[in-house]
Amino acid sequence: MRIPSTIAGLPELSSLSADERRALMKSCDAPGPLRLWSFNLSRGIFLAALLFLLLHGGGLAQRLSGLLGAVLMVVATVAFALVMHAATIVQMRHRIRTAIEEASSGDLPPICLNCGHDCAAIESRRCPECGSWRRSSDRILEHAE
Repeated sequence: MRIPSTIAGLPELSSLSADERRALMKSCDAPGPLRLWSFNLSRGIFLAALLFLLLHGGGLAQRLSGLLGAVLMVVATVAFALVMHAATIVQMRHRIRTAIEEASSGDLPPICLNCGHDCAAIESRRCPECGSWRRSSDRILEHAE
């Protein structure tokens, strides 16, 4: 699965109009790109500092001083920030899919809630991309078209 750089890059949003997309993003409290990346970078810095604090307690941090320590701190910060970014995107994707499912008000949702495929023009109850059953907000439709 490819993780988009911003929440606006999620495939679930491609089938919505600009106004629908804005309203959905606002209802899900989706962060903009600057807030998303600054939040995840600050979490990466915190986790890298915590890692080095734990290493210091074990006596390993003294051997990681100078240029090697600085490089490892930057690498750890970037790695943790990317992991936190992926976790945030997954969490926001779940919120967006849930909001789309709730907004479909008993009809088939315009996207596949399993893979995010745009199913707005499809009348089938199965997703053509992943084959999963498309759900309505009140139940799973389990029988053939």
